[in-house]
Amino acid sequence: MHSTNLRNVDLNLLVVLDAVLATRNLTRAAEQLHLSQPAVSHAIARAREVFADRLLVRSGNAMVLTPRAAEIRVELGVALRHIDNLLHVDEFDPAASTERLVINATEGAVLAALGTVLPGVRAAAPHMQVTVSSTMRDSYTALRTGDADLILDVADADLPAEFEHQPLFENAVVCLTGSSTQPPTTLAAYRAAPHASVVGGTDDYVTRALSHHGIERRILWQFTGFVTAASMVASSDLVLTVPHALAERSTDLFPLQITPLPVEISTVVLSMVWHRRHSDTPAHRWLRERISTDGTILRSYATMTSGR
Repeated sequence: MHSTNLRNVDLNLLVVLDAVLATRNLTRAAEQLHLSQPAVSHAIARAREVFADRLLVRSGNAMVLTPRAAEIRVELGVALRHIDNLLHVDEFDPAASTERLVINATEGAVLAALGTVLPGVRAAAPHMQVTVSSTMRDSYTALRTGDADLILDVADADLPAEFEHQPLFENAVVCLTGSSTQPPTTLAAYRAAPHASVVGGTDDYVTRALSHHGIERRILWQFTGFVTAASMVASSDLVLTVPHALAERSTDLFPLQITPLPVEISTVVLSMVWHRRHSDTPAHRWLRERISTDGTILRSYATMTSGR
């Protein structure tokens, strides 16, 4: 039985063969493919070697397919259409998209970023289904397994190479206290104050940044969500240390005041993180672009950084 290694077959040879088998005429096939007739003749000679068959034979004034060529024509046409579909990338239409995407983000990240982007996304992609979750403990594993498509958080400094990230905005860290509470304006007062914290998210970053200055907060209350923490701080003497963007959003919800952190630490950078396999996935890329370039995000950036 004759066989040929696929690695030794040029795809262009199969394209020429498909045209010749369809037209049964070398001249017409050459015109369709914008090739010279000698080039087509050479390709057919090579195809006869590959398939170990004459493929076309003359019968009077016409060329007819051999039984083997008739089989090849059917299978080859299907194969080339499949290849063409693989190479063809449809333009993404957000208005028609029913894509389902999962974003893993802390409550604070949602307030700081997604809150301003959501109206635009809803208007442009009304049928897109997005699940926002803050319950995934291992976000990077979720990206690997496909349980999450995007993370909004402070990206790890040693992010594995399989992931990509894009910074959204840089933010100063501030103190958030109830409107009737005396805020800590000195480092000594900050150390002595009773603190609240939000488990995970930017609070881990704040803890590390403060530790570089030898500062440890006296954390008495811990919460799993930022909104809950902010509501409790508003009615107590607790101090919550958060990025300015979150603090600013919370003052719209509760009677709170914002004051500078009495020690200078590095700013928080909120980033998007995703797995490299989805870097060019149309729906994923579109949503990332909306999050990063939407006009409301850019306007928010100026407000956020003003809190430094």
